[in-house]
Amino acid sequence: MKIKLNKMLVTILAVLLTFSGLIYRSETVRAGEGEADAIIINEMLEKDELVLSPGKSRHMRVPIKAVNAYMNSAYVTINVGDAPFTAMNVILSEKGDGTPFYGVSNYGTTYVEFDLQVKETAKIGNYPVTIKVTAINQNDGTSYERTLELDFSIVRELSPAQISLSDVSVRNAMVGEDTQILFRIRNDGEVTALNTYLSVDFGETNITPLYETPKVKIGDLAAGKDQFMSLPIRILPTAAEGLKTVTLKLEFKNMDGEQGTNTHDIFIDLKKKDNAPDLSVDGITFKGTVEPGNKITLLATIANYGRTQAKDVKIKLDETSIGLGPEGLVKGYYTEDIWVGSIKADGNRQAKIPLTVSKQATKGLKTLNLIISYTDEAGKEYSTKAAVYPDVIKEDEEEEQGVSRPKLIVSKYSTDVEELRAGSTFNFTFDLRNTHSSVAAKNISVTVSQADNIFTPTQGSNSFFINRIAPGETVQNTLEMKVKSDTMTKAYPIKLTIEYEYDGIKENPATGEIGDKTEVELSLQAVENSRPAIDYVSVYSWDGSVIVGNPATLSFEFYNMGKSPLNNVIAQVEGDFKKAEGDRQFIGNVEAGGSTLAEFDVIPNVEGTAKGIVKITFEDSNGEEIEFEKEFEAMVQGAQEWDPGMDPGAEDVFNPMVPETKKEIVPMWLFVIIQVAIFVIFVPVTRKVIISIYKMKLQKKEMEEYKNS
Repeated sequence: MKIKLNKMLVTILAVLLTFSGLIYRSETVRAGEGEADAIIINEMLEKDELVLSPGKSRHMRVPIKAVNAYMNSAYVTINVGDAPFTAMNVILSEKGDGTPFYGVSNYGTTYVEFDLQVKETAKIGNYPVTIKVTAINQNDGTSYERTLELDFSIVRELSPAQISLSDVSVRNAMVGEDTQILFRIRNDGEVTALNTYLSVDFGETNITPLYETPKVKIGDLAAGKDQFMSLPIRILPTAAEGLKTVTLKLEFKNMDGEQGTNTHDIFIDLKKKDNAPDLSVDGITFKGTVEPGNKITLLATIANYGRTQAKDVKIKLDETSIGLGPEGLVKGYYTEDIWVGSIKADGNRQAKIPLTVSKQATKGLKTLNLIISYTDEAGKEYSTKAAVYPDVIKEDEEEEQGVSRPKLIVSKYSTDVEELRAGSTFNFTFDLRNTHSSVAAKNISVTVSQADNIFTPTQGSNSFFINRIAPGETVQNTLEMKVKSDTMTKAYPIKLTIEYEYDGIKENPATGEIGDKTEVELSLQAVENSRPAIDYVSVYSWDGSVIVGNPATLSFEFYNMGKSPLNNVIAQVEGDFKKAEGDRQFIGNVEAGGSTLAEFDVIPNVEGTAKGIVKITFEDSNGEEIEFEKEFEAMVQGAQEWDPGMDPGAEDVFNPMVPETKKEIVPMWLFVIIQVAIFVIFVPVTRKVIISIYKMKLQKKEMEEYKNS
């Protein structure tokens, strides 16, 4: 009788839940002794708790109760079947606080907690989910199962990935030259484009790529994210002048593996290689928020990549642009075109084009075509085109449980210095705007961060608090930041995390917190701090002495301690020295972390301690010319005069010593008489001696003959 009464109560409760508009299907069985008859929903669920959103996760807390008996040593599993979501982190908890519990009460409430991760590609529909609780019979120790089925629904689908092209430019597109195709790609869909690849069909344009792979890997492109691309190309000498079409093909997949493809045509105006000016739009920004009803200014930076000056430069909007009209933007000027002026070779100027965003403008990217006309120095006329893609921001009237939610955006941001050089400080200023027309955002917390700590606050925290931003109001904030000292030159992302509340917002069931959060990613260009160094400066001569006015050799080591190459390095010497030949010594390019030995002849101008300066000029990675100096000293000897006393026995070949004439001992006439007297005496005496010697030889010979006879 008791069992029948319990079954009647279960049936009545199920009927009541059905009439309440919520359908929970529970399995009721004939329970054995020590087993629960069923598990049921013990509390009413809110009408939207079973509504899921594509691409998002949701933490569920389902309150259940065992019927007729406590379920001992219980554990729970969830089967989602073919539903476009997965269940994770499934547990039973006693209080719904995430603490695991191993039973299901038949008196109080036990919670089944789990996370549902919904695919971005989820379709509209109802999806049954089965909750199965397995427990142990309290009497015989056998296991048994009880199930409960919930119907989840998805009422909205995300738009598929759609990759658009913007900011397209081809600089200096001359026949026979190398150049680059510059553009920005963006995922305008709501689903992530996975494993994205880019390929280019050049057709019969006689343009060839200067990269090897036929497909350039881009990777994953999240919804609303963009990426700047640069493709190096070569225009062959055989290419014909005129407008050429190049097709870009973007291939990607969604998380279900479904293939997607977008193609875009780029038009390249090939010109004959000459000295004509060549204008190109080098950058586009918008002053003001691109919202319906707002007046804004399009700022176009026009650069001259030709070899001569462009004169009488004018710019105007192409009236056939599909972005012009009641659903897009309207011209804010009434002349035929806007005069810009002249642009020198390798120079640039900024053109300002006033626009009004139509009050009926639809949300998303709009295409505007610009026509730029100019002349060369001889008066010949030229024109070129460029496309810009303003993104109209329109308030999403999102209703969350009947409450309209405000949307906070960064409408403008800037820095107080043009160059964010490594190691320097700057003021980062941004405008935070509430785009909602009637709901205020309050208790706002803003956190500024950079993943690699390239930009960090100089003092205090990187977060700050804003009390309130009224509907349509803009609040400006400034944060002093420092650039990391070893930063390389490039653009770095900086992220703003904005957390806020608003009237009517409800508690997050997963975390128990109240508030909404949005993240905005901006980009700041940092410039590395060039780190040149000069060491081992010496002045020497091969004969060992550095003498004033005579050539000597100046030698030094030049180091590049930065992270980018230094180009066109040139050395000069100043002070008490001058270069022997010319004024400058070309060193060349020095790679990052590299060094080079420089030597050239100099002439010292002073004797004693001569002071000089080695001045180095080079171009950094931005093309800016920078000077660097190093002082040095050297001992210089004076010009020497020859002193024979410095070397005994040496004679000055330029001033030979003339021997002094000795004084006469006797007069010349007496000397002649003495010589004649000696001759008169010497000749007879000599004759007599010779005759005597001869006679002695004859006598000796006669004696020898006599003895032998």
